[in-house]
Amino acid sequence: MTIACFHLTCKQASDESIYDFISRRFSPVVANRLLDPMVSGIFGGNIRHLSMRSCFGLLWDMEQSHGSIVRAMLFGSPPKSTTLLDGTAHSSFVKTGSKAMSMSFTHGMQTFTDALAAHIEATPHTDIRFNTTVESLSPSSAGTTQHGSGVVVRVRDAGASAAETIVADHVFSALPAPRLAPLVQSVAPSAAAALSRLPFTSLGVVTLGFHRNLIQHPGFGYLVPTCENQGILGVIYDSCSFPQQNFDQTNNITRLSVFVGGENHPAVAAMPRAKREALALETVQRHLGVTDAPVHVESTWYEHAIPQYPVGYHADVASLEADLAEAFHASLTVVGNSFYGVGLSDCVHKSTSVALDFAALHRTNAGGSL
Repeated sequence: MTIACFHLTCKQASDESIYDFISRRFSPVVANRLLDPMVSGIFGGNIRHLSMRSCFGLLWDMEQSHGSIVRAMLFGSPPKSTTLLDGTAHSSFVKTGSKAMSMSFTHGMQTFTDALAAHIEATPHTDIRFNTTVESLSPSSAGTTQHGSGVVVRVRDAGASAAETIVADHVFSALPAPRLAPLVQSVAPSAAAALSRLPFTSLGVVTLGFHRNLIQHPGFGYLVPTCENQGILGVIYDSCSFPQQNFDQTNNITRLSVFVGGENHPAVAAMPRAKREALALETVQRHLGVTDAPVHVESTWYEHAIPQYPVGYHADVASLEADLAEAFHASLTVVGNSFYGVGLSDCVHKSTSVALDFAALHRTNAGGSL
């Protein structure tokens, strides 16, 4: 704590790697043994390459504004909004969920997206399109609106022989950066090039199930420092973290999710599925002393799963926003985990901020309520 409180702030740097930031403020041991596994668990990435400012913007801002992370924590943070856009108070679910370390639903996270889709479909004057490919985005030449020129969206439904053109007043894109790049290539080539440059890492998840409670010390799970060279990023004790998802409500089962690969274990990507599953099982057996044979093994490899924000990425995002604003006359806004944080909570936070700003702009231009 003494180091964190009184070490000099590196104010002259506009950004630095996570490793450099933590090594400077604490020590290389803390960086390699504590931050490395935590970053692997969130980003699947390399702390020597990832941007502190873009990956942990709150901590970066705390140090820059107060000269110390601990000092900033002692001063506290401004109160958060307790209402929705229409003034409705947050539900108990939102209040509880905002404080949770992790969140899921009885039938998995798709419950959330299914509920959003159902709400949109049931809302008057709204439309949601599934299985529809966006082929291009371009600024509208039909004249300007009070919020920009509008965007021509060329789409094609699955199985359709011809594309359809939709003219929107404003477009919010949550596409991954490489997927958005070809859609704006003809209009904003510099923005398209920047979108294509963002690196991604790939990783796998191996789910293991056992017909017995094998967790001696219940908890969330554990993460593994890269220097241990285990080939895995960490293990989540799913049966402990989300017991409501256990098919055996007596809780006499064990469900584990083993994360493998990532930026620091590139050799795992070339492994066949069976070898990745064997790596996960052997590692769990060694770490947890498991001798039971699993009754369930399932694995998935996620190609280009998590964006890797390099040092200086905040400046790239600022340039990208400016290029898109100029090309689309402020009618295209990007959100999603390619730009402002890779986690679901990051996406929700940024989207809420964007929605509030957009609503305020409309309200101001309309001269009254939205």
